[in-house]
Amino acid sequence: MKKLEDADILAFVSNEKKKPEANSMNSHEADSENEGNRLNLSSSIPDSYCSPRIDDNLTECDVNEKVFSLGNPDKFNFEDFNDYGEGVSKVYSSSEAFGIVTTGIEPMEITPTDAVITGYITSARRNEIRLGTYVFVPYEDGEKLFAKVGKLQYRQEFVADDATEIHSMRTLSSRASPINEADYKFLACLDPLCILYLKSDGVLSRRMADRIPRPNTSILPITDKFDVQTGLNIPEKGIFLGHLSVGGELIKTNAEPETVAYYLRNDYRMGDPLIFRHMLICGSTGTGKTFLSKNILRQFMTEENTYLLRSSNKGKRNPCLVIMDPQDEYSQLFEDNETLNDKDKFSFESEKVNYGRIPVSYTHLTLPTIYSV
Repeated sequence: MKKLEDADILAFVSNEKKKPEANSMNSHEADSENEGNRLNLSSSIPDSYCSPRIDDNLTECDVNEKVFSLGNPDKFNFEDFNDYGEGVSKVYSSSEAFGIVTTGIEPMEITPTDAVITGYITSARRNEIRLGTYVFVPYEDGEKLFAKVGKLQYRQEFVADDATEIHSMRTLSSRASPINEADYKFLACLDPLCILYLKSDGVLSRRMADRIPRPNTSILPITDKFDVQTGLNIPEKGIFLGHLSVGGELIKTNAEPETVAYYLRNDYRMGDPLIFRHMLICGSTGTGKTFLSKNILRQFMTEENTYLLRSSNKGKRNPCLVIMDPQDEYSQLFEDNETLNDKDKFSFESEKVNYGRIPVSYTHLTLPTIYSV
C-alpha cells in the first residue's frame, strides 16, 4: 500500500471540501432557472439587502421584494436631494455668466486702496463687455461683490509673433480667415465698488469691499434694479434726473420698466435737500442742455413737493421758479406732450417721473427787454 505524504493528505481533504460547494452552486442555479424570480446577486448587492438561506449557506436576494421591481421604478431606494451643503458655491450656466475670476494671469488681491481682480471673459459674451460695465461676483455665503470693469485687454492663448509683415499682409488680404476668438484670452480687470449684503432685518445694504471672491467664481451681469441702486448709493426716490447708462447705452434689468432711474436726494435725513446746492449743466451746442434743464425743473414743480421755511414757523411751502428765457426755449413747460402713449405714461408713473405742464401759479417766465442805444 502506498504511503501517503502530508501534502497528499492535505490535497485530498481540500478537494473533498470543494465538492459540496460545487454541488450546492449547481443546485442553486437550477432553482434560479426554474423559479425565474431569484438571482444570485451576492457579489454586487450589499449584505443589508440580502437574506441568508440556512439550507445551503448561500446569500441570495429576492429580486421582486428586496431590491427593485422591474415593472415599478418607484421602488428604487433613492434619497431625495435637498440642497448643497454649506460652503458649496452655486454654479451658474455659461450663457448666464460673462466668465470667471482667475488667478492664472496674476494673483488676486485686495488692499485698502487698490485691488487686482482679473476675469476671463468667454468668447460668446465678449461683445457685451464695455469699460464701466457693472457686474457682481457672488460669495459662497450669499454676499455679492459689486464691481465695474476698469480695464479690458487681449492676450495670446498661444505664443506667436503677429507683429510681422507677412502676418499683417495675410490678415489684410481678402482671402484671410476671420480671427478666432478662442486663440486669444479676453481679460477684464474689475474695480470693486462695495459688497452687497442683507442686514438682520432683511434690508439690502452696502459696505466697503473688504474680501475677495474665490478663484473660478462666476462673473455675472447686474439684473436687479435694487442691486444697482444700492451698489451706487442712489436713492430709491427723490427728484428724477434721468436713467443710468454706461457708454451711452442704458443699463437694463429684469424689472418693469427695465431701466434704472437716477434720483436726486430730496429729503432732510442727511441735511438739506440737494436743491439748495449749486448745479452746473454744461455741454456743447445741441447736446440737450435745455431739454435736461426743463425736465429737472418739471420734477420740482409739483403740489406735493414742499420745503421747510427757515425764517418763520409757517411750515412748508412749494418752491417758486423764475426763468430768464430770452429765446423762448422754456415755454414747453406749460404744455402737455400729446405724443405720449399709455406705455410711456406707465413707465413715468412707475418711476415717479412728473410729466406734462407745470402749475403756472408757481412759475414766472420773464422775457427781458433789449434796449438799443
